[in-house]
Amino acid sequence: NNLDAITGQSSNQFITLETFDNPEELQLSSRLIGSIRGDAKSRKSIIKELKTARRHGEMIESLEVIESTRKKYVTLELGDLREQERAGFLENLLTNNQFSYFEVDTQMTIV
Repeated sequence: NNLDAITGQSSNQFITLETFDNPEELQLSSRLIGSIRGDAKSRKSIIKELKTARRHGEMIESLEVIESTRKKYVTLELGDLREQERAGFLENLLTNNQFSYFEVDTQMTIV
């Protein structure tokens, strides 16, 4: 497990279906950047679904579209949930081919 010299956190910050083999190493409590799959139309649809989910539940605390990426990336913070629920939610988004990967938004963790 490689540690980042500056943050002291694991430098493997990418969350993919493969990384769910070691869920205890995942940094799920931080703000995440998600890479949305698909063409412009399907990305727009996925963002719309996530915004609806945010309004109707407690799974997503905040969701922002990174506009400069033509809706290819969003940042999201998950609600105050158990680690297992967070992992399940992200794993679902990856399994449904809505996202390619998530990564920890390291700018948020550097003090």
